[in-house]
Amino acid sequence: MNRRHAHKGLTLVELLIVAAILVLILIVLVTYVFPSDDRRCRMEAQRLAAFLTAVSAQAEVSGSPARASIDINRKTALLELTKETASLTEKLWETGDQKREHEVRDPVLIDEVDTAIVARQKMGRAFIIFAGNKTEGGVVVLVLNEAVYSVVVPPGKGLVRVEEGRSRASKGGVANRPTLPSMTGYETKAVKSDFPVV
Repeated sequence: MNRRHAHKGLTLVELLIVAAILVLILIVLVTYVFPSDDRRCRMEAQRLAAFLTAVSAQAEVSGSPARASIDINRKTALLELTKETASLTEKLWETGDQKREHEVRDPVLIDEVDTAIVARQKMGRAFIIFAGNKTEGGVVVLVLNEAVYSVVVPPGKGLVRVEEGRSRASKGGVANRPTLPSMTGYETKAVKSDFPVV
């Protein structure tokens, strides 16, 4: 009588394959659930770049300048639009009907904002103004421990991009500043650094 012996367990090879699969799954889970400092910083830079691209698109759609008002200490960026007004006492910038704000998530920090007007600003508010071909550009540097990423807004109509490391704002920018919003019914052009930043 020829009997076959039924296996009552796993062989060593099968156990090793199962263990290898479990280790790979664990590595993938740890990578996505607990990302490295570099990955976190890069992801926040990409999120900020997407927000700045939306601000640029808003300027294109409205046909008038828009700006990202960046509060370095609070780690936020706020979309502000130019305001048409006849009163000299009213502000030139407003948040509009829908306040659109971007927050850089902890533990990533905004280290500095570098623009053509103010270089390497480390605290307070900084402004990146979008005005189509007249966009002056700027760089927002995000850090998390040793990880450093720059969100680069090129002068003109270039695409907002993310670069590893510290980048500097281009100083060879646009010669003509954007037209200011009308306050008296007449259009005025800004010269030198008179474009409103408050």
